Amino acid sequence: MPSFVSGRHLAIFDPHCKFLPGLAAENPGKRIDFVANPVADNFPDQARNLRRMSQELSQKMAQDAF
Repeated sequence: MPSFVSGRHLAIFDPHCKFLPGLAAENPGKRIDFVANPVADNFPDQARNLRRMSQELSQKMAQDAF
């Protein structure tokens, strides 16, 4: 799924609303504050990608990543 990180937020897009729970065609994505919420527990695949850029998921990232 397409995603990007900016500061303390992870944005995940699911254009077909098939993989992320609770999505609808008019809002096909989620924005998650990964510092305040346990991304690794709820979205382990996305957390694995974040950890490739930064081992620490409890602080905002200095760079944006797509």
